[in-house]
Amino acid sequence: MQVAKKRGQHKRRNHRRPIIIGILCIAMICTFVFFLHHTNKEVQAGQAYVVAQEKKSTSALKPTLEKKRQAEMSQAMAEGKLNVYSMFDDYVFFGDSRVMGFETYGYLDANRVLGDSGGTIKRVDDHLNEIKSLKPTRVYLSYGMNDMGLKINDEQGGYAGVYETEVKKILAIVPNAKIYVCSIIPCSPEALQKSSSWGQVGTYNQQLKAMCKKNKWTYINCTKLADNGNADIYQSDGIHFLTSFYPVWAQTIIDATQKAES
Repeated sequence: MQVAKKRGQHKRRNHRRPIIIGILCIAMICTFVFFLHHTNKEVQAGQAYVVAQEKKSTSALKPTLEKKRQAEMSQAMAEGKLNVYSMFDDYVFFGDSRVMGFETYGYLDANRVLGDSGGTIKRVDDHLNEIKSLKPTRVYLSYGMNDMGLKINDEQGGYAGVYETEVKKILAIVPNAKIYVCSIIPCSPEALQKSSSWGQVGTYNQQLKAMCKKNKWTYINCTKLADNGNADIYQSDGIHFLTSFYPVWAQTIIDATQKAES
């Protein structure tokens, strides 16, 4: 009797085994299907992202890449691996003999410093061919001392009107270039005694600031660096700058550039 009973129990266990195995197989299949479904969704999402990026034009991606590059350069400069002049990128710098100091002292590329001794905003025309060749994405301008001497503000449209006309000649060649206008840095009190026309810095700068706001250009306040003409930044003539001033001036320009483009 006991042997027969054991055999019956054994048979029932044998009948249950296929059922248990079947349930386990179904569970494994369901788990696999669930995993495959979610994996496919992730793969599809990744593929969709890649396709979307491929569809973007180079120009659409450029701002993002440029911001990343600028951030990397800023970090390198903070770590002492780069100097401030390395931050000037794809640019030209228009100006007078003050701007020429960037070239004279070897701080910036001579081909990109479009400065003239005795230069005024009206000398922009002399460098339009260089703009066509270089095709810069950033245009810096710093004029004023000679413009005040020539009383350009008395011309039709005032100083801002003349300045704006010249800048738009540049933009006709490089319409997507960013425009950065440096305010006029005053001369020393001693130099001012030689020519009262140089005392119009405030009037001229107000026009430049309004012009930049109107056209959505960037106005860079460099005037503050002079401490009303009392800062130790001038050569003996009270107009041109010492070599030591150029890194400070350059840093002010780069700070304004990064702020405008952030």
